[in-house]
Amino acid sequence: MVKIDTKEDFSMIEVSKEEVAEKMSASLKSILSDKKDEVRGNIILVFLQTPKLHLSDRTINEIKSTQDEFLKSDLSFIITPISNQTLNEKLKEKEINFTPTLSEAIDMIMMEKLERDVLGINKKEDL
Repeated sequence: MVKIDTKEDFSMIEVSKEEVAEKMSASLKSILSDKKDEVRGNIILVFLQTPKLHLSDRTINEIKSTQDEFLKSDLSFIITPISNQTLNEKLKEKEINFTPTLSEAIDMIMMEKLERDVLGINKKEDL
């Protein structure tokens, strides 16, 4: 079901099921929480079966909750690839970060990291 690949600035968690069922959302949330506490806590959640991907409402709510936890910790959380229009709309409605391709997700992680670094420098300069 899940494969984890750790890179320098982020971890990629690959989910290979077409449907992330209710019972799987709890284990996925546990994996994501564990990764948040690592040094490279930025996460790209990769769904391998995108064209037929179905996420339950509960799973979408769990993902939103997890994303909010990451953002509070100044970490990035992005879902990719999302090409299913119905799912695209659901994620937009919940304000969940997603991209159509993995390379865009990596770019987004890097841009958010740079933004945090710049804002961190500005905060120090203000002191």
